[in-house]
Amino acid sequence: MITNTVQLISATTPHWSLLVRACLNTFGTNPTRELDVRGMKLADPTSYTSVLEILNGRTHEIEKAHRSLDFTHLTFLIQFEDEDQFVNFCNLTEICKLTWMHKKGPIGIFCGSLKQLKELVVISCVRDIDIEIRLTANKIYCSLDAAGYRGLFKTKSPLEDGTFILS
Repeated sequence: MITNTVQLISATTPHWSLLVRACLNTFGTNPTRELDVRGMKLADPTSYTSVLEILNGRTHEIEKAHRSLDFTHLTFLIQFEDEDQFVNFCNLTEICKLTWMHKKGPIGIFCGSLKQLKELVVISCVRDIDIEIRLTANKIYCSLDAAGYRGLFKTKSPLEDGTFILS
């Protein structure tokens, strides 16, 4: 049984009072009011991306976000059981990473834009990739979903090995 771990440890959060002040001075409006209308809280990880989309004249819906995905960065702590699979996973992406060996196995801190993480999940949640890498991508997907980034991805289809692919 594969027991690699994936934990979301940080997400971009602006200094809200500075952002609101800058928007009021520049645009004459407070984009966070739209979040209030939609019942979103500033503490929600998706609120910054949503505000950027609102400022850009788009919907706040994350599945329709485009360029703002480059401005939101998330950091994950990931541990693998197998060093070779860890190296293979590291080689899949250009996102920033700090890696080291631990007695429990290789560990990395991965930080990338939401766009980069989305691309990593999409290329890793496929049938013809090693199960440990797909499982890790599945866990990143679930972490993003739990943080409120629903709608970023296609429909998931379960596989017989307990993982899923994106279809």
